[in-house]
Amino acid sequence: LPDEYAAVGTGAEMALGVLDPQFKPNMTQEEAIDLAKRAVRSAALRDSASGDGLDILVVTKDGTKEFTEKI
Repeated sequence: LPDEYAAVGTGAEMALGVLDPQFKPNMTQEEAIDLAKRAVRSAALRDSASGDGLDILVVTKDGTKEFTEKI
């Protein structure tokens, strides 16, 4: 993908509806994680197959960090 973000699964269209207008290339890590949470919450409200939890993978030049949150 040419974008710096992605959404996959049954709620992807709803999540992208949040990500597309709000993503900014120079977001802080905290802002990006908050945006990801809002995108998945939006999908979960509209798609019964989405939203049991959120797996977040943060990729930086120093490595990766992964965590899971309940929605």
